[in-house]
Amino acid sequence: NTRRTCCIVEDGVRCNAFAGQIFHCPHTNDDGEEDCSYCLCERHMQAGLWAHIKIMAWNGVRRFTKKGPVWLFFYFVITVALGTYVPVMRTAVMMLSCHPLYQCVFPGCYNNPTQQYVASVYFSALLVLCFGIG
Repeated sequence: NTRRTCCIVEDGVRCNAFAGQIFHCPHTNDDGEEDCSYCLCERHMQAGLWAHIKIMAWNGVRRFTKKGPVWLFFYFVITVALGTYVPVMRTAVMMLSCHPLYQCVFPGCYNNPTQQYVASVYFSALLVLCFGIG
């Protein structure tokens, strides 16, 4: 199995791009094996907007059928993790820095710490270390 690269030759130099989306010829022989290694990179793909959208949609369907529901599950998990990163980290850092928003709930913050504030700061620091740095 070889790495697919762009086959376009410009001014005598082959593109050879392999990063990003690579579009390859789906032609197969009678045994079902690929017999065409022609590929294009995103820059050289000359498709209209709707054709490009259709290609990307079929790519998602192909990935799902190839990798199964596990791929969809992990895609969902990663999307949720990335979506919660900023709000969770912002709240944790605001809690650690005794932001005025939390001074209403925990008056005095570090000057007169309550057991609830100490627990909140501990979990915020743990969150910043594990989720933010690690």
